[in-house]
Amino acid sequence: MDINYVFDEYSKPLAIIKPIFKDDKCVDFTYVYVNKAVSFCLGISVKELTGTRFLSHYEFGEEAWFDAFGNTVKQRRSFLVKRNDVILNSKIQVETFPIDNELCGFFIHELLNHDNDSIDRITEMATKDFLTGAYNRYYLGEFVTNIKKENIGISFFDINDLKEINDNYGHAKGDEIIVGLVNNIISNYPNSKVFRMGGDEFLVITLGLDKKEFNKISNEFKKLLHGNTAMGFEFFDVVEDFDKVIDEVDSLMYEDKRKIKGN
Repeated sequence: MDINYVFDEYSKPLAIIKPIFKDDKCVDFTYVYVNKAVSFCLGISVKELTGTRFLSHYEFGEEAWFDAFGNTVKQRRSFLVKRNDVILNSKIQVETFPIDNELCGFFIHELLNHDNDSIDRITEMATKDFLTGAYNRYYLGEFVTNIKKENIGISFFDINDLKEINDNYGHAKGDEIIVGLVNNIISNYPNSKVFRMGGDEFLVITLGLDKKEFNKISNEFKKLLHGNTAMGFEFFDVVEDFDKVIDEVDSLMYEDKRKIKGN
């Protein structure tokens, strides 16, 4: 697995930086790596941030942050700092960590005393996948805890040969296919939530339909996939164990994948 992918999809803002010193004091820093959550918080794309200096985007930086980053590198230890941040317009808690004698990293653990816009942004960041807009697997547990466990349709999707598509045509093409699948699911499945379970795996939970309606929608959607995506689906009158039924539908999806590949 590409370790960058793991960090990219991590729900908390994470960055690796190189502090810039003048007279033994950190006065700026360069973004070496940022995940999507950092980009989302700052409203600046990952591409625009990576390799650039903090002060190339902002007129000033808070001395407390610069001191924390500089001391993390010099002392090779972590710091936990809570402070009102002007850029995010919120009190935030940041944990730094050393990497080597030039680099350090930081997590933004939480935002405190948010305004309403900040609450909306951090909630979306914590519950949704940045690429597709689907819900992430962290939100799944909360969602299934709060729904009625009756008359539920569950579907599982896995895009076939995505690695080969990425290798031959680039990750941008792979991302286009992933986003296209999610958009098609949202368009065709009413009363449903879509969850990204992995790189190319998606779970759909459908409420408010009877078995006949759900099976009709699922069979019609399967025809649209033309074998490019494996699919498993099942309707449950009662769900006592969500993990168990998800595993059942996951198995149906892999059975479909074997049929598509002729195994």
